[in-house]
Amino acid sequence: EIIALTRRFYDQPSMLTATWSLQRAESGEQPFWALVALAAMLGRIGLPGQGYAMGYGSMNGVGNPRYHTPLYGLPALKPKVDLPPIPVA
Repeated sequence: EIIALTRRFYDQPSMLTATWSLQRAESGEQPFWALVALAAMLGRIGLPGQGYAMGYGSMNGVGNPRYHTPLYGLPALKPKVDLPPIPVA
């Protein structure tokens, strides 16, 4: 089945996509790297309507016009103790 699926990807134009929720699991970055690697092996990156994409539909913006509005937020507060920052995705 995997070989048949691979041939279908190769024989016709394909765009691969992954949802952002995959990163919420242990080693969650691996599916994204695998997706990019597969798109590179298929030779589809950079071709119109092909290649790969991440998070289509996550922000409910597929097909909607994009509005360039400024984003506002509160300034970050300085911590009262000297601790290293905690990275978040």
